[in-house]
Amino acid sequence: MNRRPAEGHPSHAPHAAHAPHPPEEAPAYGLIEDTEALERFLEPLSRCPVLAVDTESNSLHHYREQVSLIQLTGREPDGALHHAIVDPLADVKVDLLAPLLADRGVTTVFHGADYDVVSLKRDYGFEIAGIYDTMIAARAAGMPRFGLADLVREYFGVALNKKFQKHDWAGRPLSREALDYAHLDTRYLPEIMDLLKERVARAGREDMVAEECLLIEQRQWVRKEPDPDAYLQLKGAARLPEPAQKVLRELHGLREQIAAKRDWPPFKIMGTEALLKLATAAPTDARGLEAVLGRGNRMARRYGPRILDAVAAGLVSDRPVPPRKRGEGRRFSREDDALFRQLKEWRNARAEAEGVEPAMVMNNQVLQEASVRRPREPEDMAEMPGVRRWQLKRYAADLVAQVARFDGGGA
Repeated sequence: MNRRPAEGHPSHAPHAAHAPHPPEEAPAYGLIEDTEALERFLEPLSRCPVLAVDTESNSLHHYREQVSLIQLTGREPDGALHHAIVDPLADVKVDLLAPLLADRGVTTVFHGADYDVVSLKRDYGFEIAGIYDTMIAARAAGMPRFGLADLVREYFGVALNKKFQKHDWAGRPLSREALDYAHLDTRYLPEIMDLLKERVARAGREDMVAEECLLIEQRQWVRKEPDPDAYLQLKGAARLPEPAQKVLRELHGLREQIAAKRDWPPFKIMGTEALLKLATAAPTDARGLEAVLGRGNRMARRYGPRILDAVAAGLVSDRPVPPRKRGEGRRFSREDDALFRQLKEWRNARAEAEGVEPAMVMNNQVLQEASVRRPREPEDMAEMPGVRRWQLKRYAADLVAQVARFDGGGA
């Protein structure tokens, strides 16, 4: 699907987003499938102090996750917009984007940046500067609904198509409808950023957004080494008795082997519920396997002998399972829990008064840490993991007062 690169289709709009483009005036975008087209598109992008970015990946359909599309919308100082979708699976030197993404003079707009940033760093080693995350901004501004589709509907009256949310973006060719869907993930972001900046400023939370966005810039992708105990991360695994855990370990390993060979996500090979049932029942023959998974089950038909071999290996395994973790440091006591409940009540009241979600004041992990550490001075909170500077500025004195009130018997 070859269309002329997007630099041939700029549109001019008021910079201040108070008069957003009607949908019918939305400019065309280009699909970039070769390096020459990307080089042409970078010429107008080099004039843009605002660059909206989004990605589509293939994680729901493949074992080896990779970025499968990169959507770009650049805005020049006069409001001219330039749109394109880069196909990184085609013969394109995607690393040509690196200098632009690393330019701190460019505001790089994402919506829900964390996943996109880590994916781009994993696949291309990009450093991304000047991030402005419109999801963080919407939450900081107290927007009750802050998904991209919610914001586009709120500000533009446009309902985004959800048909392609679980699409296999690594499949080729991509339909025009799928590409249109992907394009709209950046189409409105520059103007949404403008509107949200105003709301964030009125709420006095600019420092919060700036700090959270800087933390996303600093996120790094870390290669995960194969973990022989990854099966324990399955929900419900820790509650199984040791013999069942040994069977689960073998079944989990088998699932990973099959998923890697077929390039499928592991959950499409065998779901967590099925793994736990098999580990608990530990069937030893085809009839027992059928009793667990049901007659005619696809997994039993395709992988039955290998599943039974894995169960048998688990039943005779003499390799111990890791001991259950009891937590690090002092355990959460009843008194800690009482303080935690008090701090939650204080936090929730502050959030309601400020018109934001409770997590936009302080998340439960920080409150739990404070319940154990009992900070005596606002400065003590700076040593606690996960605490932000904007939280110290706004809430540390009040939280310390809550702790003192609790310890003084005033709870």
